[in-house]
Amino acid sequence: MRFDGEIRSVTFSENGGKWYAAFLIKTNLPPPAQAPAGTAVGVDVGVAQFASLSTGEQFAPAQDYDHELGRLARLQQRLSKMAGPVRGQRKASKNWLKQKNKIQQQHRRIANKRRHYTEIVSKDIASRFQIVAIEDLRLKNMIKSAKGTAIKPGKQVSQKSGLNRAILNGGFYMFRSRLEAKTNARGGTVIAVNPAYTSQTCSACGHVAKENRPDQATFRCVECGHTANADVNAAQNILMRSTA
Repeated sequence: MRFDGEIRSVTFSENGGKWYAAFLIKTNLPPPAQAPAGTAVGVDVGVAQFASLSTGEQFAPAQDYDHELGRLARLQQRLSKMAGPVRGQRKASKNWLKQKNKIQQQHRRIANKRRHYTEIVSKDIASRFQIVAIEDLRLKNMIKSAKGTAIKPGKQVSQKSGLNRAILNGGFYMFRSRLEAKTNARGGTVIAVNPAYTSQTCSACGHVAKENRPDQATFRCVECGHTANADVNAAQNILMRSTA
């Protein structure tokens, strides 16, 4: 690959049996173009849709992500049926090691796809909006164990576990990090707002009620009758909170 600049450092890393070289290069390239002045958008991240904007636009999850996760599950199931290494008794067989390597490669493939899609979506948003409002999500609290304890067992364990997997697989933290970096590089600002009740608040009249959300995709205000896509409505609330 050709480039104009000075190599300052090289970092080598290994992942899934393959080696990578990351170059830090000083160049004279101009900074990316700034987003149009005065533009602002609210962004809601979710499970059904990767990201929904207050403009009404939505970015669906990566098309073949479920397929890739299914292939990973099949590889892991096959490995579980093989005779693996036992400390002090036997070493790993060649077939077991080969299968283990396939799993590592699949993990890398999934991570690369997630990273690539995150870069595409974050670049698109940062290039079009100067102010980007997002929810100040505490992911550590969101993905706490759904099972609870023996004394205080969790509720809706299977649903919460599925949500946790979706949050982790969706790369919410990575998306926020890349969105902030790209927006700042273009002279814009990312504003994190309180996420409380953004999905239950009507963006038209401000009425808050859990009944406003009859299902995952629909928002229907029981007070004023306003209807919208639930995630888009949440994104509009997020934008309004950033200017309050």
